[in-house]
Amino acid sequence: MRVAQISDVHLFADRDGRLQGYDTYREFDRVLSRLEQRHAAELDAIWVTGDISQDESRESYQWFAERLEQTGLPVHWLPGNHDAAPLATEVLSAYGWMRPLQRLETADWLILALDSVQPGIDDGHLSESAAEAFRHSLAAAQNPAKRCVVLLHHHPAAVGTPLLDSCMLQNTERFWALMAEVPNLQLLLCGHVHGDYRLRAGEVPLEVCPATCFQWRKGTSELDTEDRRGYKLLEFDAEGFRSETVMF
Repeated sequence: MRVAQISDVHLFADRDGRLQGYDTYREFDRVLSRLEQRHAAELDAIWVTGDISQDESRESYQWFAERLEQTGLPVHWLPGNHDAAPLATEVLSAYGWMRPLQRLETADWLILALDSVQPGIDDGHLSESAAEAFRHSLAAAQNPAKRCVVLLHHHPAAVGTPLLDSCMLQNTERFWALMAEVPNLQLLLCGHVHGDYRLRAGEVPLEVCPATCFQWRKGTSELDTEDRRGYKLLEFDAEGFRSETVMF
């Protein structure tokens, strides 16, 4: 399986809406245009790791779906802290090729999503209900012992950028206890950080997807941005996983 991961789109009801001075729809369109021109023919799907909307509007989810429809690819998404998850589900479910990311399986890999969003709060929080939903997905897998990748919105380990580490996943003890229940955890993927990071979280590689709109400058404690956008390319097979970050 070969997929593209995008994250942190931050669209508005007004298609020309701006965040930190960036036209978020225009930047989203630029990212998808680059992806379409260079990679779409090789891809099986697009994964979206949250913050589709900035203003929790119906129109923002419609703009998102209508532009992604042009790629011709299946899309699997999970919510971020800026999303209205019930509204996103209602709007995006009208598009048959777009589904909430819960559980996917290939011949060699199990892909699971974990909800780290606490409504109304920027910080990540793993609730007991989210943990139980994750356990249910794991138990329902055809082969829970396959190599496993877990996707969530918030980063569960500090990346060294104080502005973002102040709103990372908070109750990490519960998170790591839950991850210990996964027989063959190989990789964690997240968004939220607006930057390209690769590190080890415990004994597991953690890869952070850049935002489609702008990046926060690495190491900053202030609202300091970089005029760059990007996405990740991920490949999963019997050999393992490979990743590439595209930034421009």
